[in-house]
Amino acid sequence: MKEKIKGLIKLTGKYKWFLLVILIICGAFYWYEWRPSQARKECYQRIIDIQNEKYKDQEKSIDEWNEIGDFVYKNCLRKRGF
Repeated sequence: MKEKIKGLIKLTGKYKWFLLVILIICGAFYWYEWRPSQARKECYQRIIDIQNEKYKDQEKSIDEWNEIGDFVYKNCLRKRGF
């Protein structure tokens, strides 16, 4: 068992720069691609939920809905740091 662990340590020591580059690429992908797209999806869904729940009984024009949606969307993105 100890020999297998030592073998794994030697293997990762050989490829430590490769693993470091892969980790940096994965981290950059998460930070610049995955996280913003998930935030946009959540903010858009929040707009849909608000329109369906709070304002379903009120008659509003398209311009009013656009103003409300734009306001909610921008504030949601600001809350998440975008």
